Amino acid sequence: MAHRRRPRYDESRRAILVVTSAIGFAHLPHCTAGNVEVLMGMFVSPEIGALDYLRFLTAATVGNLVGGSISVALLKYGHVRQSESPGPTDESVKRSYD
Repeated sequence: MAHRRRPRYDESRRAILVVTSAIGFAHLPHCTAGNVEVLMGMFVSPEIGALDYLRFLTAATVGNLVGGSISVALLKYGHVRQSESPGPTDESVKRSYD
């Protein structure tokens, strides 16, 4: 019976799940998701003005640029480090199933 490995993208899926969950649970503003909320608040409430909307959008966009850059850099670094490390040889895989 041949040894079947799980696809490598499982680690990436886990990392994406962790990052997106952290954004949601920490209530961090996201420029796309929060845009609708603040824009609707601007239309519904006289207390929220265009300047408030622009402040939110600027802060969320800068946060996404910094956080996204760090997240992508870490994912790519992990992928490069993993591909540089030697994987199991055919002999070691065969020995583990004997």
